[in-house]
This record gives sequence, C-alpha cells and structure tokens, in this order.
Amino acid sequence: MSDQNLLLQLKDIVKVFGDNVIINHISLDIERGKFITFLGPSGCGKTTLLRMIAGFYHLDSGNIYLNGNEISGLPPQKRNTPMVFQEYALFPHMTVEGNVSYGLKNQKMPKEEIQKKVKETLELVNLSGFEKRYPNQMSGGQQQRVAIARALVNSADLLLLDEPLSNLDAKLRESVRVELRLIQQKLGITMLYVTHDQQEALSMSDKILVLNKGNVEQYGAPREIYFKPRTRFVADFIGVANFIEGDNEPEGGMAALAYGGEKVVGDEALGEARKITFSIRPESALLSEEKVEGMVNIPGRVKHYMFLGEKVRYFVEDQLGKEWIVDAFDTGMTVHEGDVYITVQQGKAHLIVE
Repeated sequence: MSDQNLLLQLKDIVKVFGDNVIINHISLDIERGKFITFLGPSGCGKTTLLRMIAGFYHLDSGNIYLNGNEISGLPPQKRNTPMVFQEYALFPHMTVEGNVSYGLKNQKMPKEEIQKKVKETLELVNLSGFEKRYPNQMSGGQQQRVAIARALVNSADLLLLDEPLSNLDAKLRESVRVELRLIQQKLGITMLYVTHDQQEALSMSDKILVLNKGNVEQYGAPREIYFKPRTRFVADFIGVANFIEGDNEPEGGMAALAYGGEKVVGDEALGEARKITFSIRPESALLSEEKVEGMVNIPGRVKHYMFLGEKVRYFVEDQLGKEWIVDAFDTGMTVHEGDVYITVQQGKAHLIVE
C-alpha cells in the first residue's frame, strides 16, 4: 500500500483498565476512502479502539498516525476526527440548522460559508426543509441523520461512528445504513464504524476488523471474512458454521479428513500430518432423501426445523450424534422429515488454520 493511500496507522497500541487489557498490542493500516467496520461481541474492545482514535481515551503505549502525522497526544478537538454516537447527542434547544452549524461557528467560519455548507450537507442526508425543526419534533431516524450531518459538515478525512443505528427499528435501520454507505462512497470519506451486527458489517464494509478480547482475530474483505475465516471464533461469530474435526489425510495435496464413513476434502492445501478443523456453512450443505453421486453423503435424521420465509433452517443429527444446521432455500411448501443425507460438495469445507 502506498503512503498516499494510507490514511490512518495504528502501531502497537495498548489500553488497560485496572488489571484488564482491553486493547492488546493492535497494529493496523487503514486506506483512504474506505468503509471499515470494527466487529465483535460486547466487551471485545471495539468501542474502546474507536475512542482511542478519537482521542477520548489516552494510549497506554503505541502510536496513532493520521495522514502521516502522529496524533496520539492531541485532544479530540485537535484531531479532526468527528464522531457520531449511539445516543445522537444533539443539543435539544437548537434547531437542526443550529446543531449542524455548531462546530463551524466555533471555527469562526464566515456566515455565508456556514449557510452554504449546512445546506449542502442537509441535502446529502435528505433533510432539506428541516432546518428550523428541533430534535423533539423529529423521528429517531431523522435525528440520527442530523447527527451524521453535524459530523460530515466539517469536511474531515475520517468519520467515526459508534453503533449509530442501534436505536432504530429494523426496517429503518436497513434504509439508513444504505444511505450511509451511499454518502460514504459519494464523498470518498473514510468511515470507521462500530457494530456487533454481523449482517450490518457484511453488507456495508470494504473491510472488517474482527475483535475478540482486545485482539485482532482477522482483518479482511467481507467475503474473505465469511468464506475464509482464519479462526474458529471468526467462523462461529460471523453467521453460523458447522465444525468437523479429524486427522489430516491429504487428497490431491488438499487438506482432508475422514468423517462419518466419508472423506471430506477441504478448500486449502495442507500436506503435514496434524489434527484439522473444517468449517461448513449451512448454505453449503444440502439435504437429500438419497445419496448424491460425487458428493460427501453423511446420514442423519431431521430433529426439527424453522420456516424463516426465504429459507427453511434444519437441525439434523448425524450418526455420530453431532447436530448440523442446514439451510434450504426456495423450498416452496416441501419440507424434509425423518432420515436424510447431509450432502456437501468437495472443496466447500473451509480449513481453519490456528
């Protein structure tokens, strides 16, 4: 990555609260103009990491560079890294126009320029005509867009967002995240976005940073994170995964193991003798009443299933007592019951190397 494309660098940063290491020696290079999501369970350190970048938490060790300049010792107002909070944090006594222009007025910007920038930014977030409204006269989704506009109006290179959509209902949340992604792409701004919602991360991001107990589990594109998880934690946290384990018995150079009387071949080469784990996504397996030639066929019995609209999710116990989750799409009115085969195409099992 060239220095021109590099916007933000985290170098071996650490944060400790009491006896707890919250951020454990994280190093990360973030490209300019990308939508980056920090993803992980509650307490993994994602909000702490964002607040360290914003300057709300000091570093116990390490360095942060923005545009090649170290900002680790700067207070938040000197970093030009505006942040959108989960609680919106709007001034209730100010109109939309007042909230959005607040930072610009503090910078002593000329009145005409402030009006122009506020007008352009409100158009960007679809709030033209709302200038004179107060926060209590607006819906949650509209208030959130005001908070986003207030951050965007500063023309910063980097915008930080801490679970900004979590207070919205599901349908509104989906529409606002589409708007947010379109805004990011239109402006070419870099956004760092914190969420614990896997679907949100997969649908919005250029890259995802998966955190667990203050450590980086994986950093990569959504498809890579989903289909090529490096650790069992990532495979299990992002979506749903079925795991099988055994001794590596390579097939054509590819990792393979024996399971349920079948030889399962994975998606990566591994020649060494060692115990291995495969991850198989629910949509990568099928259910069949009979064996399917050329596929791995594992006998099982349907324990129960859930109708989820676009798919039916089956819970199937194989002959070794392991429960599988298998998703069947476009099923119409038909369902599988009783004895079945879990069929998996060779190469669909992903090798987890830890």
